Amino acid sequence: MAGRTIRVLWAPASETKPHRAPGGAGGPFRFWIRLGSETVDAEANGMLMPLLDQTARVPWDDRRAFDARIDDLREAGVREYLRDVRSGLQDEPAAAELYRRLRLTARADGHELPRNVALLFFADDHQLPGPGAGHRARHLTPEAAVPAVPARNRRIGEFLKELDLAEGRLTGLAKIFRAMEQNGSPPPRFDFDVPRTWFRAVLPIHPGRPAPGAGV
Repeated sequence: MAGRTIRVLWAPASETKPHRAPGGAGGPFRFWIRLGSETVDAEANGMLMPLLDQTARVPWDDRRAFDARIDDLREAGVREYLRDVRSGLQDEPAAAELYRRLRLTARADGHELPRNVALLFFADDHQLPGPGAGHRARHLTPEAAVPAVPARNRRIGEFLKELDLAEGRLTGLAKIFRAMEQNGSPPPRFDFDVPRTWFRAVLPIHPGRPAPGAGV
């Protein structure tokens, strides 16, 4: 082996499987599985539905973020959250063990990666997706009824419920509009981009309160 170059390729397991591939050049795309020593068409062998059941899609918030690092997480933020929810985990001294037990990280390529839910709650600056496909701009108004679409990111909901910031009964927007009106503040504004890569909520201050930085 002297003088030779060896290339090592890491191929972590997919979290959005199963995947289709052609059976040959120009052939139709099919789902393939291994039966014994052979690779066969799952549908032709009556195995497609069991395959889909066994490889259900991992929700976005529970997926590994391959473009991020553990160092992107703020350990102080994680510990502050644990204090707020009165968790006994706040006494755990090792950050890596803390992240593992909170399921904020997962292994890939022989090392730990943060999950998307960890970046959403405990990273200072990271690009994350916007609202789900079932929600439209017209749903973000005082008179609109928010549609009951399937939960997309259950881990995010778990964190918010532990902080008493969510209840999962589609009443949040109505509460925000009502609270702003009762406070005498302008109504809130919500928007997001067409590709749904970000979501923005603007809560205007009361008109009688000085703007931040203004003299009194």
